[in-house]
Amino acid sequence: VNNDRLNNKGKLSGYAAFEPNNKIAIHFAPSEIIVEDSLWTINSGNRVMIDKKAILFSNFILSHQKQTIKVVGLITDNESDKLAIDLTDFNLELLNPLMRKNDVLLKGIVNGSMTVSGLYSNLLFSSSLTFNSLSINDELLGEGSVLALWDNQKESIAINGRFLRGEIPTIGVSGFYYPNRSENNLDFELNFQKTQLKMLEKYTKDIVSKINGTATGDLIVSGSAKKPILTGTLELQ
Repeated sequence: VNNDRLNNKGKLSGYAAFEPNNKIAIHFAPSEIIVEDSLWTINSGNRVMIDKKAILFSNFILSHQKQTIKVVGLITDNESDKLAIDLTDFNLELLNPLMRKNDVLLKGIVNGSMTVSGLYSNLLFSSSLTFNSLSINDELLGEGSVLALWDNQKESIAINGRFLRGEIPTIGVSGFYYPNRSENNLDFELNFQKTQLKMLEKYTKDIVSKINGTATGDLIVSGSAKKPILTGTLELQ
């Protein structure tokens, strides 16, 4: 990512063909998109098929150097039809423009896949992601994995993850995120193992600032991303 001067723009080219049964086939020619000053390309040989009840993605790949985002599958009202999004060496810094409003700065590389089905009816969502050199607000968490699953009954995303720095655990997280709520959308338990306190400074700045050292213990996180509420007991070092 080149941060000297950030730009977001693109030029897409391709063609659309009207096929029998009111279907539209869209083919993107090799195209270039600039996201956060990084040049991404759309591969050749892709196709997006659209009709009244479905959208089919075939071999649709965005790439930037070693990073790729591959989209394949179906969007329908049938729960058995799935849309898959595969990430390869995706740089999390590209998400920071979306995270800044929550005072979150991400760094690291993520690999893995996400699947979505039932977008028009009974939403199902799951993901399995692995992270390399993940840092939040410039504090290194290390390597780890996160599993996420949409809970239709609770209308929430169940999340379970664990991170290590080398062979030493740093933080574990489990709980639920409620995206449809404007308030009280967090319900998580965090387990700290000699985790750097500075990672929490952005969320405790109204109470204490310039915190250093490490923490071991458990915290319950409620409230919202903008105004989280932390309760629990930590042993500080």
